[in-house]
Amino acid sequence: MTSQFSDQLVAALASGAANSIVEAGKAALANNADPLSIPDDISDERLTHFLNGVSSLSPFLGRLMRRSPQCLERVLSAGSDDGFSCLQPKPLMNETVDDAKVRLRSVKADMALAIALADLGGVWQLDEVVSALSNFADKAVEAALAAAWHNVTSLRGFQPDADGWPSAPTGITLIAMGKMGAGELNYSSDIDLVAFYDPEALPVGEESRVDAKAAAVKLVQVTVDILHQQTEHGYVFRTDLRLRPNPGATPVAVSLSAAEVYYEVYGQNWERAAYIKARPCAGDQNLGATFMEMIQPFVWRRTLDFGAVADIHAIKKQIHAEKGNPDLSAVGGNIKLGPGGIREIEFFAQTQQLLLGGRNHALRTPRTLEALAAFATFEHIETETAEVLADAYQFLRNLEHRLQMREDAQTQTMPTDDDGLRVITALMGYEEQALFLTDVNAHLRFVHDA
Repeated sequence: MTSQFSDQLVAALASGAANSIVEAGKAALANNADPLSIPDDISDERLTHFLNGVSSLSPFLGRLMRRSPQCLERVLSAGSDDGFSCLQPKPLMNETVDDAKVRLRSVKADMALAIALADLGGVWQLDEVVSALSNFADKAVEAALAAAWHNVTSLRGFQPDADGWPSAPTGITLIAMGKMGAGELNYSSDIDLVAFYDPEALPVGEESRVDAKAAAVKLVQVTVDILHQQTEHGYVFRTDLRLRPNPGATPVAVSLSAAEVYYEVYGQNWERAAYIKARPCAGDQNLGATFMEMIQPFVWRRTLDFGAVADIHAIKKQIHAEKGNPDLSAVGGNIKLGPGGIREIEFFAQTQQLLLGGRNHALRTPRTLEALAAFATFEHIETETAEVLADAYQFLRNLEHRLQMREDAQTQTMPTDDDGLRVITALMGYEEQALFLTDVNAHLRFVHDA
């Protein structure tokens, strides 16, 4: 039987998790901060202090808990063992676009709070956090596409085929890229999607004045609008479609045949790297599987010419073109794009996969930690190097989440002010700021020197 999330938090806090946040809650209440409205069935003092501590350290999470006590109650009474499946959105039949926008933003608030509390409270480790974030993104995209699918017949001149408009999307697939595709989404991430369609499978009738291309484009536009638009209730996901073939010259949905020609003739090595993490996330599953099978020979090559090898090695040099703190200082540094940051580890993994994965299927995992472990298993890097890189990756990803939790902002930049450093130190579970900053610098330096 799945226990309530509140019970799981109580157990984790009793074992010593999140002491720094509990102490922040005590201090906030001692300083006459406005206490949270805690559900009546919560009597554990440490949990009460923890929730008030989260509220005091993260204005965004504090607003979620104060604006809707029902949100906090739903989260605490849910179960986390299955990734809060009871809170996850589901595709609904005949849902209007406006209704989908309101519903998905409400679910986003519940999931954002649930995942943050599970993370900060020590109930979940990094893998569970990123998996839950990615699973929510999948469910949200699926629900948004379903709403678009049921509303696209409002297109002027639209005419379904003789069998009518199917209840589920067919002839169009959405491919998740980047961290979403790998199941490694961060706390306040954009999502990268690429849309492909089969003009023979989209149910557009011969009498229609709207062709398959126009229908596919409209489906993608409405789906992105549901997810991306900033409304009075916020947004669900900032959505980026620019990883599609030749984005400056192609529509937001690309036909499967056009994609096949593009990747055979014009595909770049950076696109090969991007598709290491790709997977279908919504729409026609058969079409998604067809595309993934089609793209495999482009991504994984058994032999590489000199130009391709040089191009792959050049990918890593892009890191140093990004803004970062050249002296590897944790204070004010960018822990993703700066020297020694998350991007260096990810680029290292992807470039090694492109060089070696054509001959070794075991290296083709989309997940960074699994790739590092595989490199060590097949003796491409030392086991100790793989382990220390993995430790640095997990530390920096946890830090990234806490930077983003403060205001639900897509940031990877460390604060420079005393109050900001105090907050991040506490959210990371440290009692001493100097020790925290020493550890940040140690991870950055190892990655940069590896």
